[in-house]
Amino acid sequence: MVLPFILRGDGSFSRRAADFFDRKTPAIDAEGVSARDLTIDDQDTDLWVRIFTPSSSSSKLPVIFFFHGGFFALCTPASPHFDALCRNLATACAAIVISVNYRRIPEHRYPAAIDDGFQALKYFQQHSSKNALLDLSNTFLVGDSAGGNLVHNLSSKLALAREDLSPIVIRGQVLIQPSFGGESLTPSEKEFADVPFANQRFSEWRWRAYLPPGASRDHSGCNPFGGEAPLDLAAMAIPPTLVVIGGSCPGQDRHAHYVDKLIAAGKEAQSIFVPGACHGFYLAPKFPHARKFCEDIATFVKIRVASS
Repeated sequence: MVLPFILRGDGSFSRRAADFFDRKTPAIDAEGVSARDLTIDDQDTDLWVRIFTPSSSSSKLPVIFFFHGGFFALCTPASPHFDALCRNLATACAAIVISVNYRRIPEHRYPAAIDDGFQALKYFQQHSSKNALLDLSNTFLVGDSAGGNLVHNLSSKLALAREDLSPIVIRGQVLIQPSFGGESLTPSEKEFADVPFANQRFSEWRWRAYLPPGASRDHSGCNPFGGEAPLDLAAMAIPPTLVVIGGSCPGQDRHAHYVDKLIAAGKEAQSIFVPGACHGFYLAPKFPHARKFCEDIATFVKIRVASS
């Protein structure tokens, strides 16, 4: 485990160690998918994206905005496992995947990463004519772990602001083991408190570094149904939602509760439960459920594109 080198015993974070262990993959054409990096803002936010396009595409394709995981602190679209995942999603979904390099903690707290996601959407709204293959009328938000949290909060931001993103139309959102929390631990968080990649010590540091100073874990940036003004889900235009839940993931209780709350509010929501799956199982290609996971997301995307 490299986490002890990144999060020191005194609670301080080493960006140098984090970057050392996160070897970057160049944007190349491989496995039937072309990739290129695009800078959106090199002044204030250093915002850039990596765009994955199936090499055989000649007509417009649906678009997936992808937000990677990593405790809000680690990884980029160039991290090898996320580069590979986005290529797999592009192939399985027959879609163009735009992986967003949002600002990370501890250098940038909430809501910087959410704002970066919004800025990425606005950029492609304003430059929609520059890529003839982008079918922005069939756009999906997808994120894993911390990225799943960002998808929820970005989607909520768009719904509350009633932002006109035309020609972008968000047809659905996929939250893959999203990072949620709260002041009170759930049974699954207690049961799997010491699992790799999602242990309680790193989790507690993450929320202290991510949320506004002094905020509790019931802040809306952590607890999707917390905060001083809980979301009125019934009144919000929430896109159809798919949540991926792992049977050995600490967050599984919160993930199931999230789906239940959306359904109770009259929203279209469903889940995929993967028995025995740890947090981040989809990043291990040899895990039996990893390939089916991409196929399930592809089914979700293709059904909504066909009905658009």
